[in-house]
Amino acid sequence: GLQILRERFRGEVNNDQVSNSTISVVTKLASSAHLEGDQAASQQHIRGLRSMVDIRGGLNCINNKSMIHEIQR
Repeated sequence: GLQILRERFRGEVNNDQVSNSTISVVTKLASSAHLEGDQAASQQHIRGLRSMVDIRGGLNCINNKSMIHEIQR
């Protein structure tokens, strides 16, 4: 799964490539890594998540309130 994400986001990335489901999956990966004590992996996922949210135009551009709550946790 991670390899697919890496390939998807190589080079230029546009808003259409960053779906709500992709953001949700990366949020869950970051949370899972954190809970398992893998801080390096958690931080890597969070950096990717920040990049995806920035590409989408920030938290204000995400319409799913439950996803925004999960990202902000």
